[in-house]
Amino acid sequence: MKYFYNDEAKETWIDGDDAEEVSLDKALEVWNSLTKTEGSFFGIVGPDELTLQFYWEDSETVSMDIPDPEKGGSLAKASTFEECTAAIKDTFAGQDPRQIEGLEFITW
Repeated sequence: MKYFYNDEAKETWIDGDDAEEVSLDKALEVWNSLTKTEGSFFGIVGPDELTLQFYWEDSETVSMDIPDPEKGGSLAKASTFEECTAAIKDTFAGQDPRQIEGLEFITW
């Protein structure tokens, strides 16, 4: 797995184009340390190049998003921090994030 992120308040990031290899422990460490403020985001990229990303809308709500450029949209849903943490763990365990309950396709 690879990861990328932006911490809006701390002004630290790894660009998506420069995503780095990451272990589950390191991914959770970064995810848990992100400032929960609008504009912060975190994403993981699997070996099949499928991206699961999370964007803080506010201090309580995170948008979970799986972009699909070929279809011109994303599978997405509003989530909690806990739901996103579970999705990260499940994805590292080999589960297909497109099977996450409640995702709906939204065109761009």
